[in-house]
Amino acid sequence: MTDINKIIKNQRNDTNSLMIEIDKKIVLKPYKEGNKHKTIMTGVDDFLKPEEVKGFTKMCKTKLGCTGTISQDDKQKTVIIFSGNHVDTIKQLMISEKITTEEFIKC
Repeated sequence: MTDINKIIKNQRNDTNSLMIEIDKKIVLKPYKEGNKHKTIMTGVDDFLKPEEVKGFTKMCKTKLGCTGTISQDDKQKTVIIFSGNHVDTIKQLMISEKITTEEFIKC
């Protein structure tokens, strides 16, 4: 392989890795289970270290006055479930605590 081909291949790999980084978002979804409203948060692994997730969940539970659980999905990604529909409030909390910006949160 010539040097030009190596450079082009490396540029493609860098572009692909950049696109993967851009696609990382925190997803907040409200859903209803019977009469109970809940909020599911996924994608936190990309923005917080594993040891910080518990502290963040505790802070949210205190500020929102609700319960919250941390679990793993089938792909070993962290999922946080809060009781109640707190999508907008959690979004504002994450922005005010400088965890991420608005462009990386999908509601």
